[in-house]
This record gives sequence, C-alpha cells and structure tokens, in this order.
Amino acid sequence: MDPAKTVYYILLFCACVAVIAGWAWFQTRRASRNWRTVTGRVLETDLETSTNEEPGRDGNSYYPRIRYEYEVDGVPYVSTAWRPGDVYFKRYLSREKAQGVIDRYPPGKPATVYYDPASPGESALER
Repeated sequence: MDPAKTVYYILLFCACVAVIAGWAWFQTRRASRNWRTVTGRVLETDLETSTNEEPGRDGNSYYPRIRYEYEVDGVPYVSTAWRPGDVYFKRYLSREKAQGVIDRYPPGKPATVYYDPASPGESALER
C-alpha cells in the first residue's frame, strides 16, 4: 500500500474517533441539564500533575481529582466526575485553573451533586 494512503487512513480514523468522542461529550453535557440535584459531601481532593516528555513538546498537564459521596433514594454513591462527560476532557495546561476547580470543593464540605435520574450512579458537581 502507498505510504501516503496509509497516513491518510490513519488520519481519517483519528478524525472519526475524535468526532465520536466529541459527540458523546456534547450529548452528555446536553442531557445533564435535566439531571436532578441532591446534596452530597466532598471526601477528598488532589491535583495530579503529568509531565509531558514527548520530543518537541514541553510543559505539564494538571488533572483535578475530586471524590465525593451522595445518596439517591437511600442508595449511597461515590464519584469522581466533577463535570458531565469529563471522561473525555478533564485536563488543564494551567496549574492555576486546575487548582481553582479543586478550591471550589473543600473536603468535608457539602456540595450540590447533579445526577442522572435514569442512572443515579452517573453524576457531576458542575454542569
């Protein structure tokens, strides 16, 4: 196979994956507008740092980690999702912005939890 075609197919595949991930993220964010709320409690927070060591790229990525608990109809849940769809997009290139997320949720304090009434285990602290 022609190397140019191989590169083309690889790029096409990556573009399709990106479109599907973006669409899933968009749909989750949109659906979250109808989620119910309950008061939960922040259990712990952490700021994870990842150093980028790829050639030609430098800098760090920062990942806010927030663990919280909540209860729906007597069933307890624990989650780490702070935004709907954060499975796809949850890193910051700025330490200050990532720290700002964590600072909004001090451990031990109550927090509003948004949850999907059809699947209460799916939740977020922001929408």
